[in-house]
Amino acid sequence: MNPVQRFIEFAAAFEKSFVDDDWSRLEDFLTEDAVYEVTGGPPLGGRWEGRNAVLAQLKASCDGLDRRFDERKTELLGAPVAEGDSVTFAWRGTYVLAGKPDLVFGGTERVEFERDRIRFFTDLIPEEDAQATYAYLETHLAN
Repeated sequence: MNPVQRFIEFAAAFEKSFVDDDWSRLEDFLTEDAVYEVTGGPPLGGRWEGRNAVLAQLKASCDGLDRRFDERKTELLGAPVAEGDSVTFAWRGTYVLAGKPDLVFGGTERVEFERDRIRFFTDLIPEEDAQATYAYLETHLAN
């Protein structure tokens, strides 16, 4: 198993799930005891354990952040680096909402595989990006 290729397959499936809201297609990419962790504190940060909790959080994250914008663009910053059964890469997201400045933040994701399934992945969001995101949400999207 090539971890970079497998992650690319997961990312493509994730994007399809984002469009049609069918998160079940990601089940085959995750171990039953998968763990997803995000640094940065609420609303971005947390730790979710178990496939069902991870899938629920991925959906909740998209519903709570991504879907609040007119457009979302994600990009890799450089090539992913594979080490054994893991892959690490830097990313940036740009969120566009009419009449508002763009929200831009990024981080580093590390994905660890067990055979061809993700058993642990983490998004490391720098504190300054997390704080800027909180400030943006409070200023431009507070209900």
